[in-house]
Amino acid sequence: MTTRGFGVKEAEIVGNLIADVLDNPEDQATIERVRAQVADLTKRFPVYR
Repeated sequence: MTTRGFGVKEAEIVGNLIADVLDNPEDQATIERVRAQVADLTKRFPVYR
């Protein structure tokens, strides 16, 4: 996360996304929503700029 430049706000988002999947591991809608949010985060914070 630090390599991408995530701050406290992004770390909290990641933690919440992990919790969402752990709370609903079989819910495909949750998994798809989390996947989309992860894609957005990684797009906004690329490893290399």
